[in-house]
Amino acid sequence: MVGSAKDYLAKNDKNAASIQLKNALQKEPRLAEARFLLGKIYFEQGDFASAEKELQRALEAGYSADEVVPRLAKSLLMTDQPEKVTGELSTQPLTKAESRAEFITQQGYAWLAQRKPDTAAESFRSALQAQPGFPAARVGLARLKSAQDAQAALDEVTAILKDNPDLTEGRNLKATLLLAQRKYDEAIAELDAVVKANPNDLPSYQTLITTLLRLDRLDQAQIRLEDLNKAAPNHPLGLYFQASIDIKSNKPDRAYENVMACLKAAPKFAPALLLASTLQLQRRDFAQAQVNLSQVLEQAPNIAIARRMLVSAFIGLREPTKALEALQPLLKNPDENDPTLFGLAGQVYAVNGGFARSGEYYQKAAKADPKNAEYRTKLAASRLASGEVEQGFHDLEAASSLDTSDGQADIALIMAHLRRNEPAKALAALHVLEKKRPNDPVTLNMKGGVLMANKDPAGARKAFEAALSLKPDLLTALINLARMDAQEKQPEVGAKRYQDYLAKNPKDGQAYLQYADYLGQTGGKPADIKAVLEKGFAAVADYVPLRLALARTLAQAGDTKRALSLAQEAAAQSPDDPAVLDLLGRAQVSAGEHQQALSTFSKLAARVPNSPMPFIAMADLQATMKDMTSAEQSLRKALGVKPDTLDAQQRLVALMVDAKRYDAAIAVARDLQKPKSASGVVFGIEAEVLLSQGK
Repeated sequence: MVGSAKDYLAKNDKNAASIQLKNALQKEPRLAEARFLLGKIYFEQGDFASAEKELQRALEAGYSADEVVPRLAKSLLMTDQPEKVTGELSTQPLTKAESRAEFITQQGYAWLAQRKPDTAAESFRSALQAQPGFPAARVGLARLKSAQDAQAALDEVTAILKDNPDLTEGRNLKATLLLAQRKYDEAIAELDAVVKANPNDLPSYQTLITTLLRLDRLDQAQIRLEDLNKAAPNHPLGLYFQASIDIKSNKPDRAYENVMACLKAAPKFAPALLLASTLQLQRRDFAQAQVNLSQVLEQAPNIAIARRMLVSAFIGLREPTKALEALQPLLKNPDENDPTLFGLAGQVYAVNGGFARSGEYYQKAAKADPKNAEYRTKLAASRLASGEVEQGFHDLEAASSLDTSDGQADIALIMAHLRRNEPAKALAALHVLEKKRPNDPVTLNMKGGVLMANKDPAGARKAFEAALSLKPDLLTALINLARMDAQEKQPEVGAKRYQDYLAKNPKDGQAYLQYADYLGQTGGKPADIKAVLEKGFAAVADYVPLRLALARTLAQAGDTKRALSLAQEAAAQSPDDPAVLDLLGRAQVSAGEHQQALSTFSKLAARVPNSPMPFIAMADLQATMKDMTSAEQSLRKALGVKPDTLDAQQRLVALMVDAKRYDAAIAVARDLQKPKSASGVVFGIEAEVLLSQGK
């Protein structure tokens, strides 16, 4: 099998060679040569993570360190693991001068990656002592020189290439230096020379096509990609770059198909995992994005963009605690001029309820990018949420002056005034928005809301209708008109609006939910509400909120079996969604599956640690099961989370009264009366206890 693989390699058929080598290793896992050849193939294909694994196994199986170690060092560098190159790998004995020089050179690059240029320089000089004039080490010294004198470095690498024209490291460094001088055509010519001399040099193809993509030279990138595909047919790198070109060409669906095909061929190829995650975040497939980004960070823990995207995925999954945990490494040594990072941190602390910390980070973002209205708007939102009302409004007004076209700051300011019941101020803010975005459906919809608050229903209706005429699928405008229809005692008109909308937009899950809610508010029959939700579920079965609404409706109608089935399916689709867990627990209670319900509510309590409601649900269930001791413990946990939870207070006292523990019940009732914020209800609780005693 190994002999067959070598024959395939001689014909440059790496895929067939890989199959033969894997077959050989299935029969003899410690076959050192097969491990080495497979690692070499992975390396040449750009799958450096797999190359690292196979080369490490080849070394452990006794294959020549002189052959393995230099390639293994490069693989570790390409997967962002420079510490291993300067650490554990440095103990391997190398007998050949060229191998020693190559490995020590890679150590130099590893020290560079660890931001130790002086140590890197020592390594490059040591490589030159191991083999005088070693070209790659000379290129390393030229790279160091480029930090102080780019032109001198360019002259140096040009001289090196005169004697070593096919030296990839030299060509790539020269291309980098030329790019820094914006000599794009000369840089691309250098990279073209590399791949022309060595058509199988996939890393250089990678640099070349990446450069063209950065310059938005898509036609040229496509031509080089075709050359790459000729050199390495059906290679994952070709699929990856085709996906990259598709994204730049505004073809996201085709890009997704190509990047997934790339991952099918090379499941651990980090750039493809990163690209797939970008598209998955856009598609709101947060769960798969989270899985892929975690794989990227396993291979290369220091890739900041992957960690930022992982934080965003956790936010999308509504897992604020995990988002906060994933964020922390990014905040250890932040660049104070990085507004994007501070904006992300502000968002994470906001979803965790830490509005003060959120405000701090949004303030840093606004300082780093003072002309960015978005950060100033979010800073205002954090301040309003934490009670700094006046400062929050000041920030919104400042953001509005910065926001010359988008209008988001103006919308936030209008909404804030409406929440404070300041319709006249909201109207004034609306006039500013209208100047920025006239004849805009969102502006007109906002105008309708403001005019309603200012008691101008005729003007509001006109604005909502104008918004819908510009954008017929603007659901919020339709919802507002339907509400007005209901207020004017014409619920059938509003119902007809929803019916017409859904006839044209049958896949809009939110519209089915809104229509069902509208029917419920306007006295619709339960059967009609159920029919709307059933129709929506049939049209968009993967829309979790619609599934939940249907399950609740079925439970209310007594169809507990199907309600439980829908809740279980939703839990399989979104196992950590608090709304899903709450519904599943209640469906399990209705179906008599008490132990399963307790387990579900316990999981829900872990997912929403700041809510007492899961513990109250557990207490109710435990009381039903006559486990009063556990019920009391659950209620005390609920009060530990939020001491002023009236539902928990009343239930706890009722449990004690039922057990005729009147003194304990009175003690709890009086504890509830101690805070200055105590309501009159807590005195009523004590009165109930006294009545139970016949007093």
